[in-house]
Amino acid sequence: MQKKFFTLIELLVVIAIIAILAAMLLPALQQARARAQGTACISNLKNLYHALSFYADANKEFFPAANSTVYHAEKKKKYTYFGWTAVLAMYKLLPEYKKGSKSNIYLCPTGTYNNAKTQGWSDTGDVSYGLAKGVKGGGWGKRAYYEPADEYYHANRKEFLEPEKRNAILGGDSIHTRDLFQSNAIDTQPPTTENRGKGIGGNRVLHMRHNGKANVFYPAGHIKSLSKGEVTPDTWMMYAAATNPGAQ
Repeated sequence: MQKKFFTLIELLVVIAIIAILAAMLLPALQQARARAQGTACISNLKNLYHALSFYADANKEFFPAANSTVYHAEKKKKYTYFGWTAVLAMYKLLPEYKKGSKSNIYLCPTGTYNNAKTQGWSDTGDVSYGLAKGVKGGGWGKRAYYEPADEYYHANRKEFLEPEKRNAILGGDSIHTRDLFQSNAIDTQPPTTENRGKGIGGNRVLHMRHNGKANVFYPAGHIKSLSKGEVTPDTWMMYAAATNPGAQ
């Protein structure tokens, strides 16, 4: 009995069918992956907020500053620009971070980490979700939301909970637009049509990395996914749009 083999044409037809099916399934798989990453990001933010809340409970209603100078008793070393997530880890409010890791609670699963000096985590928390940053003489520094910690400020939870400030964001997805890596601070500047998504240079801003939205958390503890149109002047934040090279 003579064996039957595929002809070249039949083989090409099968390959073409597989390619078509793969092309149809790939977008669905990518969307599913993006949804899973967005869910993981929201879970991270909830845990971070709980740690921030515990910190405020023990520190007269003040959250940690986005960056500050601290003395680390265990390491017997003084750090300048010590990040807020590092403060939470130092006070045992969060589990110890894994240096160099890109898959822990401090980092968004879809964050950008293409700066050679800040791959993954660093001891001072250089790469983490952003916390609202007040700067002396500008932003919210003039609005009595903060008390000074070097050149940055501690946010006061009671101040944030006033009705007229309910849209103010405490933290969330962030990016340092100059170097395009996830930043541990977010500038507190009212967005305008001029500076949205372009010409924002080295500012640390919200990053629309989840299908055109940024996950953020508020002082009261609720989480939202904001689109560009929802980042309005009363949020006191700017965002990085796709017009910035590398910022997606």
